[in-house]
This record gives sequence, structure tokens and C-alpha cells, in this order.
Amino acid sequence: MRYPLVVSSIAALVLTVTGCSGTHGGGSPVAPTATITNIAISGYSAAITGFAPQTFPLAATANMSSGAPQDVSALAVWASDAPAVASVAAGGVVTTTGNGLATITASYAGSVGRVTISVNSAAVGLPEMTGGLDVSAAAGPGYLYQAQLSLTFAETGGGAAFDVTGIQVDWFNFMWQRVSTTYLTPAEIASAFGGSNTVPAAGARTIVQTLDYTETRSEMNAQVKATVRDSSGNTSTLTKGFPSTWVGPVASLRAGSAGTGGVRR
Repeated sequence: MRYPLVVSSIAALVLTVTGCSGTHGGGSPVAPTATITNIAISGYSAAITGFAPQTFPLAATANMSSGAPQDVSALAVWASDAPAVASVAAGGVVTTTGNGLATITASYAGSVGRVTISVNSAAVGLPEMTGGLDVSAAAGPGYLYQAQLSLTFAETGGGAAFDVTGIQVDWFNFMWQRVSTTYLTPAEIASAFGGSNTVPAAGARTIVQTLDYTETRSEMNAQVKATVRDSSGNTSTLTKGFPSTWVGPVASLRAGSAGTGGVRR
């Protein structure tokens, strides 16, 4: 008379096993978790040329075992093994800073992608203009003072020579009133430099300009504007002011001089 109880127990056991098969908590079947197979970096295809610095973006893509790639550019940790050649910022933005090779890496979730970039930037001249202004008694009759302006043009390590293509000197008295302007052409600059208006890479050239004048005070100021062009075709303008100092009345510089006024370059 106990057989129905045995049958019921077996049926319950079968039902329990069947209900647990292939499910998780009564929901849908659990899919396997996708993993990263590799990280690919794109955005670079050829050597970087031209003038530094240059900036361009790279992208990091995580290729997944599921076959669905993911853009992880904003999530990856970026680094450069040669920041003196090219640095990289968050998000994969690269800035070239020198010549050579740099390997850029993007790390994400334990995987690392790499790309080696080549930078061959054109040399660029780095011009600098320095100098000084001195005032003394005029050497000849008719003027009280002489201002002597010495200008030195130097290439400070960019690796490219440059030409000084023009110089303008504006002369001002102690009240900053313009008294004269001097213009020098490329040919005049070449003559002053000793035959060529070119300043060689890592070299320097000096030019001297004088102005004879008569003013109530000895101070003379010079404002200089020079145009330069390097061997790669880059042009720039150098500007600088050169003040003189008070040197006293002309009698203390040269006894017996009597000027008639005006200026002489």
C-alpha cells in the first residue's frame, strides 16, 4: 500500500534535476566571458617629416575573443620609451620633439599594444640677436657725440644656417624722439659680415653701426628690427631695444668741440 509514496519521491527528484539543468537561478543560459586577444594601435603609417613639433592622435583597439573589437583609446595607459623624440598624452595624442625612433605603448586590462614611430624633422635655424650701444665724443668736427651700436647674430643650436635679409635701426634721443633711421640691405649686410649675409649653423656674425649727432644730452637709444630666413625657408623678425647711458656733457668727452646740429650715420 506504500508504492504511491515511492513514485511521488522519484518524480520530485526527476523534476528537481531537470529544473537545474542549463540555467542559472532560473534565468537564461550564461555566455562565456569575452577576453582580449590583442591591442592594435592605429594612426601612424609613415615617417614623420617636416618641422617639429607635430601633433597627431593614435587609437588603441582591443580585439576580443568574441570577434567584437572595442575602442579603448580613452581607457588605455599610454607611454613613450623616448620622450625626447616623441611624447604621448592621455588618449593617445603624440607630439614630436626630436629626431629618431620612439615606441609608443597602450596598456589596458593586462594587454599591451605597441607601435614604433620614426621622426625625421627638418632642421630649423634658431636665430638670436644681441648687442650693445655705447656713446662717445664724435670723432670729426660738426657733431658732439657718436653712438656705436654693435649687433651680433647667432644660430643657437637648431642646426640650420640663416640669412639676415634686412636690418632697420631707429635712433631716438633722450626724450625718445626719433632722430634718424638706418636701413641695411642684404648686400650691405653681406659686406659688413665679410662677404655673405649668412650666419652658419651654430655660428655668429657681428655688424657695427655708428651715428654722429648733436643733442642737448648725450643719451641715444636704438630700436632694431632684423628679418631673417633659415635654409629651410622659415622667416622671422627679431626686435630689440638698446639704450645708452648718460656720459656727461661733451666737454668732459672732448674739450673744445662745438657742434652745428644734426646727425651723421
